[in-house]
Amino acid sequence: MRMLVGSVVLALGVVVGSVVLAMGMTMVIVVLAIAVFVFWVPLAVSVVRDCVLLMMAFVVGSVVLMVPMVWGSIVLLVPMVIDCAKLVVAEVFCCVVLVVVVVMGCMMLAVAGVMGCLVWVVAMVVGCTVVAVAVVIGCVVLALDVVVCCVILVVAIVVGSVVCVVAMVVSCGVLAVAVAMACVVLAVATIIGCVVLAVAIVVGSVLLA
Repeated sequence: MRMLVGSVVLALGVVVGSVVLAMGMTMVIVVLAIAVFVFWVPLAVSVVRDCVLLMMAFVVGSVVLMVPMVWGSIVLLVPMVIDCAKLVVAEVFCCVVLVVVVVMGCMMLAVAGVMGCLVWVVAMVVGCTVVAVAVVIGCVVLALDVVVCCVILVVAIVVGSVVCVVAMVVSCGVLAVAVAMACVVLAVATIIGCVVLAVAIVVGSVLLA
């Protein structure tokens, strides 16, 4: 009898314990599922939202950063282009001035040389004409009087030679003075052109820097 009652009590205890254990496990699982759902769903939503906001902030920040960078590049490029254009214009102007000055100096030198040659030719012609006239006069006088003709011929030759020498010396002096003046003008013009070119290059480099 005791064994039967013990067996029944043990069976009831096992059944009741199993039922209570099953109910407890079920409640734990339900509570765990509810807690997981309540905790992880808002966390996932917040993570997705933060990622979206982060991507939007990155895109907006990139656009905002790109605009001043592009604008700064444009603002920096414009004065550089202007300075380069000024430097090019200054160099071209200086080169043109230098070429004009050199051409003017060469023209003055050529004109001075032509004038000196013309003076020398005129002096030679005059000297030769005087010599020829003196020779003719001497020959005519020689026909009249050989002694007087010889004297006059010698005097005429000497006078003509002196005149020719003086004319040649004068023409050579004029030619030398003209050539010297032209060379001085050409040197001064070249120095001025080089100084202007150097100043323009330095100023353009300073403005560009």
